Formats: sequence, structure tokens, C-alpha cells
Amino acid sequence: MHASAVGAGFLTVACLLLAVSSGAATSAGLLPGLALAGFGIGLVLVPLTAIVLAKLEVSHAGAASGVLSTALQVGGALGIAVVGVVFFGALPGGGFAHAFTVSLLVLAVPAVATAALTGLLSHS
Repeated sequence: MHASAVGAGFLTVACLLLAVSSGAATSAGLLPGLALAGFGIGLVLVPLTAIVLAKLEVSHAGAASGVLSTALQVGGALGIAVVGVVFFGALPGGGFAHAFTVSLLVLAVPAVATAALTGLLSHS
């Protein structure tokens, strides 16, 4: 199994762990989930450039790297916007802890998709 798939799995577990601990009395209760999320994101993003550039001709590496960087930036901006809409949509219904939980459950969905797609990519 590829490290990126493992990292996306860690990120999924981290989202679920944070959702469960969203009502923690202190920020220390969130620490395990946050640490696991950071570790998972690192395992996903670090090998991403190598995965994207692995089968390209050297003459296309610069353009592919630029497209990857742009896709990461646009995807990050869109992801923040969607999660923000979900968070502030859930906020009036149950307060900050509820909105945090709903947002994390929404974030777990693309993390699962990333794990599945990266798992497929590593076998091809």
C-alpha cells in the first residue's frame, strides 16, 4: 500500500476522532486528532509531486509541477469555502461544537475518496 493511501486513511481517522472529541473540555482533548491529521496530511502531500511526475517526460516536468501547484491552491481554496459554508450553516442549529462535528464529518468524505483513489493509483 502506498504511503499516500495510508496518510489519507490516517486523515480520515483523525477527522472522525476530532468529531467525537469536539465537545472536549480543553484543547488537550483535541491534540491526538490534530496530531494524527498532521501526520496524515504529511504522508499524503509529500509524495504527491513524485507520484504526479513519475511517468512524465522530463520536458513536461515544469508544466506538470505548475499545474499541480495550481490545483493544490485552487482545491484548498474551494475546500475551505465549502467547509466554511457547512460550518456556518450548522452553527445556528447547535453551536460551535455541533458545527465543528458536522464539518469534520464532511471532511472525512474526501479523505476516504483520497485513500481509495491513491490506493488505485499505486497499483497501476
